[in-house]
Amino acid sequence: MRSWLLLAAFREAVSDDAAASGAASYWRGGRVQAAEEPNSPAPIIEIEDGQLQIDYQGDAPAQECLEYYLDKLKVEEMQNQVLHEKLATSTRQRSGSVRPRGVLVFLLMENADKVLHKDLALSLRCLARFFWRYPVVIFHTNSTTASELDWMRSVIPGHLHVDFEEVSLGFPASLAGFPGGPDAFLRPPSCMLDGQHQWGLQRSCGCRCPAWRPQCWPSVRKLCSVATAMVRPLLHAWASAVSFSSALASDSEVLAHYGSFEAPVLTETSFEEVQKHLLKGRPFVVTDGARGLPMAEWDCEFVRKEFPDSRIRHEGGSSETNGVRMSSDWPAMAKAYPDAGRYPDGAPKTRPFYWDIAKAYQAERERKWGKDPKKVVKKILETSQVPYWLPPQSSKDMGHSSEMWFHPKGAGARAHMDPHCSTTVSFCFSGQRKWRMMVPPAAPHPEGYFDGEIYGARNPERQGEWQPTFELLAPNGSAVVVYPGMVHETVSTGDDCSSSVSQTFSVPTPAAYYRAFWPRFALIGEDVGGCGHVVESLVTLGSGAKVRPAREPAARKAATKFNEKVDKNMDGRISEEELQNGQRKGGKPELAELISFHDTNGDGIVSSEELIESYVMFATASFKASKQGRRNDL
Repeated sequence: MRSWLLLAAFREAVSDDAAASGAASYWRGGRVQAAEEPNSPAPIIEIEDGQLQIDYQGDAPAQECLEYYLDKLKVEEMQNQVLHEKLATSTRQRSGSVRPRGVLVFLLMENADKVLHKDLALSLRCLARFFWRYPVVIFHTNSTTASELDWMRSVIPGHLHVDFEEVSLGFPASLAGFPGGPDAFLRPPSCMLDGQHQWGLQRSCGCRCPAWRPQCWPSVRKLCSVATAMVRPLLHAWASAVSFSSALASDSEVLAHYGSFEAPVLTETSFEEVQKHLLKGRPFVVTDGARGLPMAEWDCEFVRKEFPDSRIRHEGGSSETNGVRMSSDWPAMAKAYPDAGRYPDGAPKTRPFYWDIAKAYQAERERKWGKDPKKVVKKILETSQVPYWLPPQSSKDMGHSSEMWFHPKGAGARAHMDPHCSTTVSFCFSGQRKWRMMVPPAAPHPEGYFDGEIYGARNPERQGEWQPTFELLAPNGSAVVVYPGMVHETVSTGDDCSSSVSQTFSVPTPAAYYRAFWPRFALIGEDVGGCGHVVESLVTLGSGAKVRPAREPAARKAATKFNEKVDKNMDGRISEEELQNGQRKGGKPELAELISFHDTNGDGIVSSEELIESYVMFATASFKASKQGRRNDL
């Protein structure tokens, strides 16, 4: 059975019940009845003396459609119009950071030769170029197979926010209630193609794009109202199932992974309670997270007196040099970022102070660390300690990664991505801070995620890219967890100078988080993009095996061979013993990390299929990243 697909752009938010009710009434027999739509005569196409002649018979939609494909001047004119509209949109965003107020909807129905899947892919690529900010939902029936959905996911531009929903379809009320039913509604001259009545012959009615023919237009206009009436209740059901505002602000993969953007607030917790969050990569705050730490008293005044001869850096300037004496009155300084006036709402406007002496002084001596930096580092290492809610691990390693941040009132760190592969904990020793975070887009911006770049102050095309989905408040004595690749910002919200230390820890690895988002992380040329060795170790169960970048068919073939080596009894299930059999000396990754990484359906069991899909994911992501790297080098 051949069929059709529909693209509908609803410019008003579907969560507006009044607007939705009015729209539904409009389409279901209110202001417009489908039976009243005119059936215009088909344009006449002739070729005379080698020249194409078209008589459109007054059919303006058909003329616009054909001229788009046939007339280069028309194409150029439309392209210029779209580009002008895009520029105007960018101008509006510069003044207000406007978010999309709608969703793009496709209805994909079963068809015999699957050409519609290719048409849909072409449409999505067009959308990705000019309207990528709009989320997309594709409703499909159970006649669309899993392999077809996998293919479509593989060709969808990565920065589009696409959600697939399986639905059951029936005729809408506007058609079911039509006198005589569908047969009467679609009687000739509707649904005529090449002189045949398609509905009478094969119970189908529609035309393909881009192979539109003028004679399709009468049917298309009639079916638009029918299709819209079918889609609207589906869209309302979808919007009720997920947070519409969250869907607009984030892509479907992020929402599917987390389920919600809740950031848990925990007190007197334990590793058993936080482990699931750490593996999944969900941000959270432990209100007493710094309890018992020797550094807990290191507020702004303490460090000024304890390390008076050290030097710190005023973040956000043009120099990497530590130009501020620790004993000076820097807590009273309030200096704005040079381009703060162009930052989005909620972003910090004034500059904090930064002290990374423990991890950087030996390699970056030219930055001027002040008197006796070795002694200062020794003090930091001695007072570093693993918090009560994390499992045992090296406190010395945590100490060597220390970065101290000092936020005078209102100051904060601009949104950025950290350049390491381990999870970070930030202990707040004074004041209060607000944290905002987001996973970078599926198609990360090639300029990267250095301090504040995502705000679009330097590059207006990036305005609106910063759409934080997690927000946390960190009081004095608390701890906040930040994952590799997570873009995050902070701002001091209390009256006191806020002091903190950020330290990385290695146990556990955020395995499920890496599994969900590695395809996008791999495209980032720095920072988390350099963590492939961590993910590869999870993919290959710590065996040390290498995964070659490959397209999907070759990757799947290699993955199947790898699974045969692991699943010794070929029962389709990877036991705990099989997960650990091939590990090299050292026992890394841990069992819980391996299960979290590969168990994508959350049933607590790693199947051969899941193991294979993880391998394919990593191989194809590496291949796409290598292709992007070559393009960037051109």
